[in-house]
Amino acid sequence: MRVFIQLPTDATGRKLVWPQDDPEATFVSVWRSTPTILNTAFTAPYQLDARVATLQEQALGALINHSEITTAPNIRFLNDVAAFQKTQFSSPAVKLLSEAIASGQTPPATDPPLNELEQSGKALFARHCATCHGSPTQTVPLATLPPGIRDIRISKPVPPFAADLPFAPSPLPPRNWVFRVGETLTVRPSTDPGQALLTGSIAQLNFFDITTLYGISKTAPYFHDNSAATLEEVLRHYQLEFIAVRRVAPVPPDLLLDEEIAPLLAYLKKI
Repeated sequence: MRVFIQLPTDATGRKLVWPQDDPEATFVSVWRSTPTILNTAFTAPYQLDARVATLQEQALGALINHSEITTAPNIRFLNDVAAFQKTQFSSPAVKLLSEAIASGQTPPATDPPLNELEQSGKALFARHCATCHGSPTQTVPLATLPPGIRDIRISKPVPPFAADLPFAPSPLPPRNWVFRVGETLTVRPSTDPGQALLTGSIAQLNFFDITTLYGISKTAPYFHDNSAATLEEVLRHYQLEFIAVRRVAPVPPDLLLDEEIAPLLAYLKKI
C-alpha cells in the first residue's frame, strides 16, 4: 500500500528531512503492508508508524489518499466505520480482554488450553518478547524502550555492527534521506525511515510502532515491508536481531536458541 506523508519542518518552516534525490519535495510516499483491523479496539494509535490517533482519522485518511474523495464524508459515516472495526477481534477471549480494559477491570487471561510444547513457548515468550510485548495488550510504548532495541533492523541497510549477519533483504529499494540536525545536514540510507518521517529526528530513524501479537497466525506476511512470509521467518529474524543487539547494548538480551524456535512458534500460533 502506498502511503503519503507530509515532511516535517522546524519553527521557521525549514524541512527537517527530505529525500536526497528530490530536495524540493514537501510530501514523500513509502510502500507499507496493510495492517489488520483485528483488535483495533485497544491498539491505538494506528498505522505502522503510529501516526493516526483515532479510527475515524484512519478511515478519513484512507478515503482521501486511496479513494481520492473530493467531498468530505459525513462524520456519522466515519463513526460507523470505527464502530465496525471495534467489533473485530482475533478471538472471543481477546474481545473479553478489550471489554475489561475499556471498563477499567482487571484483564482476564486470554490463552486457550496449552499443551506442554505451547506452555514451554509461553515461558520463552515471557523471556524473549515481554520487553516489547509484555502488557495485557502485548505492546508497550516505543518511547519507554532502550534506544538500542527500537530499530529492529527491518528497514535496510542494517548498521555496520550487524552487517555480517544474514538478515533477509527488504523487497523495497533503499533511498538516501537528508536530515537537518541544527545547521548540519546528515545523509542516511533507508528503505523506510519510519517515524523519522513524522518528526524529522534522525534519532528515530527506522522506528515503527509495536503491534499486538494477538491473532498473529492470521496476519501473514509480517513486518512493515512484508519481508517475512512466515512466523518462523519472524523468529529467525529476531534470532539475528538479538545477536546484533548483544554487540552494542549495555544490558544484552538472551540469545534465541535453535531449540527454542519450535515451542515459541507453537505458542504464537495459539494466542
